[in-house]
Amino acid sequence: MNRRPGILADRKVACWALFALCTGIMCGAETASEQVQSVNAAAAVAALERASSLAGAGEWEQASFEAQLGASYDPTLADFPYIEALTSAASGKPRAETIARLEQALSRGLKWRVYERTEAVLLCARMYAETLRYADSLALLASLGKYPSADADFIRAWCLYGQKKNGEAREIIASALDRWPFDSRFPRLFLERSASAAADERGVSIAHTILSRLYVWENEDRSLLLLAVPFESDPSVRDRNIRTWRSMGSSDSVHSKDSDLAPKAAALALEYGIIGELDAVTEVFGSADSILDLDAVGTLFSLVATDEARILLFSRLGGFSGAVFSDRNNDGISDSLLQYAHGRPELAVFDTNQDGVEDYRVECDLGAPRTVFMHSGTTEVRYSVYPSVRSVRSGSREYTLKPESLYWAPVEWVPLYTGPDSQPFFEVVLTETEPVLSERLLIQNASFYTEPDPDNSAGIVRFVLDSGIPVSAEAREQGAVYRHTTYLDGYPSVSKLDRDGDGRFETVVYYSRNSSARTVLVDANGNRTAEYRETIAVDGSLLVEWDSDEDGRAEVSWKEGPGAAGVLSWVHPVSGQIVSVDTDNGFPRSVRYSGKKTDVLKDPFTDIWWVGKIPSAVRSLSAEIEAFFNRSGSSVVSGIIASGSGRVFAVRSGGLIYAELLDE
Repeated sequence: MNRRPGILADRKVACWALFALCTGIMCGAETASEQVQSVNAAAAVAALERASSLAGAGEWEQASFEAQLGASYDPTLADFPYIEALTSAASGKPRAETIARLEQALSRGLKWRVYERTEAVLLCARMYAETLRYADSLALLASLGKYPSADADFIRAWCLYGQKKNGEAREIIASALDRWPFDSRFPRLFLERSASAAADERGVSIAHTILSRLYVWENEDRSLLLLAVPFESDPSVRDRNIRTWRSMGSSDSVHSKDSDLAPKAAALALEYGIIGELDAVTEVFGSADSILDLDAVGTLFSLVATDEARILLFSRLGGFSGAVFSDRNNDGISDSLLQYAHGRPELAVFDTNQDGVEDYRVECDLGAPRTVFMHSGTTEVRYSVYPSVRSVRSGSREYTLKPESLYWAPVEWVPLYTGPDSQPFFEVVLTETEPVLSERLLIQNASFYTEPDPDNSAGIVRFVLDSGIPVSAEAREQGAVYRHTTYLDGYPSVSKLDRDGDGRFETVVYYSRNSSARTVLVDANGNRTAEYRETIAVDGSLLVEWDSDEDGRAEVSWKEGPGAAGVLSWVHPVSGQIVSVDTDNGFPRSVRYSGKKTDVLKDPFTDIWWVGKIPSAVRSLSAEIEAFFNRSGSSVVSGIIASGSGRVFAVRSGGLIYAELLDE
């Protein structure tokens, strides 16, 4: 009775000790985790400070490196992908890349520390607008609510012009002229988008307001002097604006950023009688071939009348070698580039959504398309004579088409100007009417196609087609055929394989009509008698037979049903009776021999299973058995091993070895 309190007290002490130990371990683990988080947070903040400082100094490459480093410490900070977006935009990388970074920064759950989320929203909205995603841009701006911003108003007006809602866009600009009176983007946007539009009372009113305030912006954006000319009704003011812009010279920093307007200035100067025809032609084409303004050339053709000037104009066009940029939606961003050589197109690049990623790249030969690249170069179309397609590479597959079976013309020539004694000057434009080059369309018109062998990284498979249906397939490695398959009604019928590269097909596979069942025969020595046979039934059951002496009777066989159960059988080398091992999931459960069940026992030291009993000299026998199979090669599945302890018959299947001591 006196000992019980002591025992209870000891138990309480033990429990408290265990609790304290566990608590200490947990607290220690939490403390260690908190320390790691604290160190990572400090490293992320330090990297962010360096990255933001470098970005502010315009050292974009180093800023991007620090942002990537900081993101590895704390991926929940939105500032890091935003800095990478700023780097992408400042470095002139494709808008698609900038948008991807901005969308990452604006993801839910990220935190902002140095920059404001609003800045990222405005930049992303601008990128959306410039890539024709007007609805997405407006929706993103709407998320800011009634946020007062010149950037937001400008982007809204841009998007509304893109959506052909010109009236709404003009009202935003009219309001912005008073709300943001020193921002030259609004008058420029109006003048650019209204130049080819029909005049109405509201448009005339806004134009008059801009013209009356032109002096406010001309030192910031001198292109407004030229853009305002078509809207100016006073001849003296028009003349002064043109002369003022032309007199600035390339040394003027404000003027030089719009030096690409020089052809436009020359065309306007000709139109309003400031320079002569020959001077205008010379100025539009420049002193050296580089970039040609087709709008300015069009103005010349409508104005030049003298034979001397027209001959010069056609001569310069016929020998032009340089680039032509097109802006079909008139938003100030090029959506195509044409490269000419001696007056003929040699390269055309199209970026239809203006995201900086090429949608089509057309290489020409004497003006005729020779090769078209699509999807950032992952699809390549080659022509025999345009538009007759010769071959198409799509991803890792290459189709060779039947002659003149597929005509596909994604681009067409548009003749712009034709001289009396010179070749026509063409522009290359997208037709946007051709069907997608789908796999089905290509297979239907292909003679054959090739692709990498999924079972051999160094192999190439060629499929021969008839009306889109496979007839045969041939796999080659370094020019040598190692597999040949014939098809029946589009399904594999027979495959012959050369697995050892000796030039002889030792393996033959026969398929059923639906390719679900098959028979595999292996004739390793080439005497036309199979040593190995494998049959897969429609229900998925498997029968494998080994006939090493080629007498027509299998010495070893393996049967496996649709489930996990299987039966391994072999011919006993002494009695000639069948020995069968019932397995489950590959492991033996029982042995049947001459109608009787026999024990099968696991070797205590190796993966050998002994039929009947484990011999006393198991260690030495097991070593000799393993040495036999290792020495004999993977094709040997059974054999008799003679040892000092007696003869052993062994069978190998499924990674396991079954053995029986023949001499007791």
